[in-house]
Amino acid sequence: MGYLSFTTTEYLTDLEALQTLPNLRELSIIVDYTADLSPLRSLTHLTKLRIECFGQLPDAPHEIDINSLQFLEQLEILEVQCNVADSGPLSSLSNLTELSLAGEIPNLNSLQSLTSLQKLSVFTDGVSDLSPLRSLTNLTELTLSSNEISDLSPLSSLTNLTDLYLSSEQISDITALQTLTNLKSLTLTTTQVSDTEPIQSLENLTELSLSRNQILDVSALQGLTNLTELDLMITRFQISVHYST
Repeated sequence: MGYLSFTTTEYLTDLEALQTLPNLRELSIIVDYTADLSPLRSLTHLTKLRIECFGQLPDAPHEIDINSLQFLEQLEILEVQCNVADSGPLSSLSNLTELSLAGEIPNLNSLQSLTSLQKLSVFTDGVSDLSPLRSLTNLTELTLSSNEISDLSPLSSLTNLTDLYLSSEQISDITALQTLTNLKSLTLTTTQVSDTEPIQSLENLTELSLSRNQILDVSALQGLTNLTELDLMITRFQISVHYST
C-alpha cells in the first residue's frame, strides 16, 4: 500500500493501526485535537502527509503535538491544518519542498533551516516576524496571510520567487518587493498599501491583483506591459497618463 486517506463523519483519535503500514508513501487524515500522533513516527517512508485537526468539545484541547513528525525525514510535501503549540519539530524535515501551515503557530523560526523549500503557504494570525524566511532562497511560490505581518524586508532576498500572495491589514510598505524581479504573479489583498511605485520594477509580471487596498493612483503600473490579468476590485484609484507632443 502506497497511499491512504481517511475521511469520516467523526474525527480520528486512535492512530495505532497505522503502525502496521510501514510502506506508506502518502497519508491524509482528519483527526481530533486529542489524537496522539506518535504512531506516525514509524512511517518513515512517507513522502507526502496531510493532517487536518478539529475539536469536538468546547473544553477539548485546541492544539496538537507534532513532535512525532520530526522522524519523518523523507517527507517532501507536508500540509498541517492545525493549531500547533510548538513548530520546532519541523526543523528536521530538510527534504521538504512544499509546506502548508494553517492554524495558530507561535512563530516561523523552525522554517529557517528548510532551505529545500520551493513552495510555502502560511495562514495564521499569530505570526509577525518573517526574518526566518530570509534563508529560503529556493522558494518559487510563497503565500502569507496573517494580520500581524507588517515588515516585508526579509522577503527581499527571495529573488527566485515567481508567485507571491500577501494578505495582512498591517502591510503598508512594499518597498522590499522591488528586488523580486522574477515575479510573474503578485497578489496584495486586504492591506494598507497605497503606493504602487515599488511594483514598477517587476516587469515580468503577467498577473497582478491589488484588491482591497488603499491605492488611489496606479500610474506606476503603466510600464508593466507583460500583464495579462489585472484585478483592482474594491480599490479606489486614478490613472495619470502623460502624453508627449
